[in-house]
Amino acid sequence: MNHLLTFFKTIFTLSIFFIAACTQCKNSSCQNNGTCMETKCKCPSPYGGLHCETNLCSGVNCGTHGNCYYGNCECEAGYEGGQCDSLVTDKFLGIFHLTANCNGNLNNYNSTIIANGPPSSREIKIAPVLGELLYAKVSGRNITIGSQEVPNGTTYSGSGSINDDGTQIHLDITVDPFGSPAPYTCAFTLAR
Repeated sequence: MNHLLTFFKTIFTLSIFFIAACTQCKNSSCQNNGTCMETKCKCPSPYGGLHCETNLCSGVNCGTHGNCYYGNCECEAGYEGGQCDSLVTDKFLGIFHLTANCNGNLNNYNSTIIANGPPSSREIKIAPVLGELLYAKVSGRNITIGSQEVPNGTTYSGSGSINDDGTQIHLDITVDPFGSPAPYTCAFTLAR
């Protein structure tokens, strides 16, 4: 008998809880075009809070190349930074001292990285690399050199990254010379 009484008390308590929960956002309407979903207001950006009463983007500056979304800046393609004011390619651009290690042979020379195309393309040009101009794409701190054939028939491809302070880039590039029996990989360090 006690178990049965405890069971009914539990059912009654849960029923009261669920009735209260189901009416929680219905009794106090969602503001700013928010929608009541079960027990909570679902808020459209830029609003948040229990009843969508808070503009989360108030005071957030995303510059001319970003939009505020729920209090955070979302940058247009090719831009980054807290206010979307930096080109993704900027940290890679400049003149570097390049050290190349190809099968134990070391080469040292200066190399330049410049932007190539509109910001949304995230493309850069690196020259010279083993005497060639190579095209690459950047994403965050990473560089990808898609497979590309130069006029003498040699094919290059590879990848790498820039360090946190932007002073050094490491690249591993596979070189496949025209008519050669096997490709080889060169490790490059580019330092400012």
